[in-house]
Amino acid sequence: MNIGTYLKYQAVSYILSPPDPQQTNLTNSNPQAASGIGKETGLAFAEAGVRAVVFADLNETGAQTAADKSSKLATNSQYRALAVKVDVTSEESVQRMVDTTLDELERV
Repeated sequence: MNIGTYLKYQAVSYILSPPDPQQTNLTNSNPQAASGIGKETGLAFAEAGVRAVVFADLNETGAQTAADKSSKLATNSQYRALAVKVDVTSEESVQRMVDTTLDELERV
């Protein structure tokens, strides 16, 4: 099983038995989401039916590209993708990411 298939399986498993019974309200935030596991996780969650995914990365262009791709894969009609630039080594940058997420999506 490749990593993409594995992540899709995990996302679907989480959606089918989430901590919140209203699974369509689930929002996923992915730091380092412009590539690799962060990107694939976000795409898998979009495909599995979450309401929103935040693609956060120092590479803002890569995060936006991943967010755009997730919108094409999303299965939830209310899906929203958000791309945010973040430097996870900076507390201020992480706080801006959280603030932006709350402003745009009203929850983390």
